[in-house]
Amino acid sequence: MKFTIALIIATVATVAALKPKFNGYDTTCGFAALVEHNNHTALRAICETSNTTQCSILDLNNCFEWRQSNSNIMPKDKGGFGRYANHCRLLSDGTTMTCQILRDIYKLRDAFLEDTISNDGGRLRCFDNLADTPPDCATREAFPSEAQALYLPWTMLLVLLVIILVLNQ
Repeated sequence: MKFTIALIIATVATVAALKPKFNGYDTTCGFAALVEHNNHTALRAICETSNTTQCSILDLNNCFEWRQSNSNIMPKDKGGFGRYANHCRLLSDGTTMTCQILRDIYKLRDAFLEDTISNDGGRLRCFDNLADTPPDCATREAFPSEAQALYLPWTMLLVLLVIILVLNQ
């Protein structure tokens, strides 16, 4: 039994060491959802810190713009995409947001969040914009989404498994 626990701990440590250099939020954050924050569409997630987790909310107007030239939602610091898009939802992968373009209600456009948003010490970040940590962060109502089921990175699941095994000794 002790060998099994040691093997699981070694596996978790190896996985943690193999994380990519860019600390995209999808590898270290869970429970991602779109919420309203300061009258804008925002991303909420609970992210790992060095020794615990923290809930934060990032205003996506600070991270993306809508480019009329190619009709796409693209990364841009303080891009203000929300002026041109609404009815956004998070897809089931937990890292892709799709929004309706206001100038053409029949157009849906995707934004790939994991390429722009990272976990900075437990708080979401894009460019130099650090997410807020309001007291109601974890309880704020989420927009309807394809990702209503809990989204946990697999490394978090392994850590939970280790805890369960240790407690059951």
